[in-house]
Amino acid sequence: MSKLTSDPGYVAITNETTMLVIPPLFHIFGLVFLVSTIAANGKAVLMEAFKPDLFLQSIEKYKVTYLPLVPSLMVFLMKSSMVDGYDISSVNDVFCGGSPIGVDLEELFYKRVNNVRPRQGYGLTEAGIISMMYPKLYKPGSAGKLTPTIEMKIVNPDTKTMLGVNQPGEICVRGATVMKGYLNDEESSKKDIDSDRFLHTGDLGYITEDGYLYIVDRIKEVIKYKGFQVAPAQLEERLLRHPGVKEAAVVGKPDERAGELPTAFISKQENMTVTAQELIDLIAQHFHADKQLHGGVIFVEEIPKTVTGKIARKMLKELVKQY
Repeated sequence: MSKLTSDPGYVAITNETTMLVIPPLFHIFGLVFLVSTIAANGKAVLMEAFKPDLFLQSIEKYKVTYLPLVPSLMVFLMKSSMVDGYDISSVNDVFCGGSPIGVDLEELFYKRVNNVRPRQGYGLTEAGIISMMYPKLYKPGSAGKLTPTIEMKIVNPDTKTMLGVNQPGEICVRGATVMKGYLNDEESSKKDIDSDRFLHTGDLGYITEDGYLYIVDRIKEVIKYKGFQVAPAQLEERLLRHPGVKEAAVVGKPDERAGELPTAFISKQENMTVTAQELIDLIAQHFHADKQLHGGVIFVEEIPKTVTGKIARKMLKELVKQY
């Protein structure tokens, strides 16, 4: 762990780092950054929960240099007008995890926040750090390369057969940092860990020929429309390219004939106009017919979030049933 966090080719935490930690400390994301900062004699600033004004005040007050963020907080920094009222110029490194972001969001973030390239990583509390994007080997949209202790295979989620390079499937990992099983829960352990000791993560992704990992989405979050798989993260990223969109979240609306209808919840930018048809047409221009917003667009004042700033998808899945 110390190699990964202190080496400038990896996470690159030093005694000059001031880290603002928001992710919960019982998850691997928050725990690794907190412990690593302390071990490096850096400064750690803790937030109990994400509050927009306190978040920005903390960056300015403590001259925060390093931010571990989930995608929704990246979007906040890119899109919120509140940011203009604070000095966040101290930020020089951003590590993104929790769910995937694509090339478009990375580029938007770079242009908006101090020309910082957000580096993606991938990990689980059950497995530790699985992959990360190293500064010198940057590939847009990727979660980087596997860390030295990890082995990976990609399998068909239904048949469990092995897949080749560039073929999306369930990510399975094993290695020194992967858990042995769930405490006092043998049934769940057998379900998630196969006979070859690979942990089945429930995440959908693929590996390229040169060894870069790309995360598509959580398998359970993928929308099933007429047998086709629709990844919400891809649609959300495209919607956020629209200047009138402040926040976007796509969930499946239950439908007897189609299974689920991709439906977008949208929070508008202040003093800007955008119509539902504009956004429906935007998606239609960039995605196949099976990946359209067949459930339409729902405008809301704010996208509901968890205490860590992630999109509260469970709440949205219940809310969409009312429309």
